[in-house]
Amino acid sequence: MDTNELKRIENIMHKYEYAKEILETQIDVMIKNFTYQHGYNPVEHVKGRIKSEESIKKKLERHQKEYTDDNIIRYVKDRKSTRQNSSHW
Repeated sequence: MDTNELKRIENIMHKYEYAKEILETQIDVMIKNFTYQHGYNPVEHVKGRIKSEESIKKKLERHQKEYTDDNIIRYVKDRKSTRQNSSHW
């Protein structure tokens, strides 16, 4: 794998980290707005994650794909996720 490919992969991972932070901020604002309007917070916990580079490599190996930026985008659909937990619903 050449240096340009590694740089593209690093760029992808940074973009996912930024997207996770933006999503977490938007969820936080929605929770605060709901709390202000209704007087209680229905969300107990919010957690976001970005799949680790090692986990991405393993997933691509299981699918017999090379570790490239295109394959990460094409075959690894669970690169990022956010979970909200609530006992009210």
